[in-house]
Amino acid sequence: MSVAEARRRHSLSPRARRRVGETGPLPPPASFVVAETEVDLTGLDGDVLPYVAKAAVEAMPAGPVHLAAGPDAAVIRHADELSLAGLRRRLNEPSTDPQAGGANVTLAVSRLIAETLPPEPGQAGTLVIGAAVERPAIVRTGDGDPAIAIRSLARLTFAYHGELLGRDDAARFLTAVKRRLEAPWTSAG
Repeated sequence: MSVAEARRRHSLSPRARRRVGETGPLPPPASFVVAETEVDLTGLDGDVLPYVAKAAVEAMPAGPVHLAAGPDAAVIRHADELSLAGLRRRLNEPSTDPQAGGANVTLAVSRLIAETLPPEPGQAGTLVIGAAVERPAIVRTGDGDPAIAIRSLARLTFAYHGELLGRDDAARFLTAVKRRLEAPWTSAG
């Protein structure tokens, strides 16, 4: 037995080796690509999920947008036709039917600073907003001068299937979501 084979053989803990022996080999990991950025959430009030949903809907290309607010959540069909208040209402409604598929994007809010959730098959991707952390950041004053201010910053992670969405399209989507979240919001959205 070579050294490489010995290392490979013992790369799992004893507990994990027992579990693999009981269940068989693990399936290969799903293939997806991850893009991430930091977003300033300082101007947002309350639950950020409706804001993320509205920003994602606006960033999607033309066509009906169907969102799922979590991997096992019901799909909000034609989310692109809803206002911020309408999205907030739909996101807070109890789910009457399980997700039947058909969402373009799955949204999730994480309690972790950064988290990646794999995209569902056939979806553009999964957009996760990490836990907001207050910390100093450089901002521009009204005169354009730099200043240091405490901001509420969060990690925005977009996991997508590289076969369905190109890198440039994913970058444009994530950049558009970031810009929208950092822009001033009206009550109507």
